[in-house]
Amino acid sequence: MAEVLPPLNGTEIVVFAENVGNAELFQAAGVPVTTTQDIANLANGALSVQVIVQSGTSYTTGTSGIFVGWNSATSGNKTTAIPESVGNLRTIIISDLAGTAYAHPITAVPVSGSIVGPASVYTDYGSITLLDTAAGWVSI
Repeated sequence: MAEVLPPLNGTEIVVFAENVGNAELFQAAGVPVTTTQDIANLANGALSVQVIVQSGTSYTTGTSGIFVGWNSATSGNKTTAIPESVGNLRTIIISDLAGTAYAHPITAVPVSGSIVGPASVYTDYGSITLLDTAAGWVSI
């Protein structure tokens, strides 16, 4: 039976790792395994799992905090549509996993309003972090 994780209290550090091995091997050795669903449940649904965009040039995020990794080899500039700012301090991280942002920038575009600070990834393997504040989306 999966362990139910308590809500976040602001003092936790959450580490994401990929390709670290077979979850069953860790469980058999008595090492706790946190699933992506556990992570999504940490803040009562306020945090979503990562999304890796494998193809195309546009992606629309949901209303929760999210990591969007662009691994698309599709030519052309990429666009990540983000929801309207509501000031709830959610975070969206947009990252160039393919190493093509210099030639094909990735731009965050809010449904309404604008972003204070850089809204695009222009560096290969670079990223931007956006914070939903009372003043709107802010690049941090």
